[in-house]
Amino acid sequence: MRRRTLLGGLGALGTTGLAGCVGFPAPSWSDDAGPATTVSLDEQDAVPEQYGIDIAVEVVRAEFTDESPAAILGTTTNRGGPVKLSIGTGYCSIFNRQRGGSDEPPGLWLHRPDSHGIERADGRWVTDLPRDEPRGFPDVGCTMEAYREGQAVSTPYQVWDDYQTSGHLVPGTYRWEESVTVSDASSDSGSGEESFTWGFSLRLEA
Repeated sequence: MRRRTLLGGLGALGTTGLAGCVGFPAPSWSDDAGPATTVSLDEQDAVPEQYGIDIAVEVVRAEFTDESPAAILGTTTNRGGPVKLSIGTGYCSIFNRQRGGSDEPPGLWLHRPDSHGIERADGRWVTDLPRDEPRGFPDVGCTMEAYREGQAVSTPYQVWDDYQTSGHLVPGTYRWEESVTVSDASSDSGSGEESFTWGFSLRLEA
């Protein structure tokens, strides 16, 4: 079915105050809406200037085809002196593992191209798992990673449907948010840490 249930699609947004409280178009709930065929960047937040870093997303493949899903590239750049960031330089990157799902509303998932054990379902860009199957992630600990001055780290992601929601690539606008922690590179673990929230949104169109 192409229809998402209203509660399943809105998740934590709930059922009250739907009109005017969300600053982006909601996905279409119509049975007649076909799956999206393209992705575009809707908006992204600016990092507060005092942290001296930039985080940016760009769409590198806008179309969903039979051979490839749409894809984005996330890049973190340190413009100042050496810092430690919670979004690491290795496997533990921004929107990694359990953070890959869209927040407002649920419905999309960002997979790294090198993710293991992901099988497509029926030729669609959704993991071949039942909706009630728990998510599994590598048992790898993530620590604060040091970024030298001027260092930029880019991470590619493919845009897939979330197998735990109904529908498939429902057109609409989806937002991701991530808490980012920053500390001086010379500080002890947990010393002098500050955090901010950064996010972006993608628009899917049929």
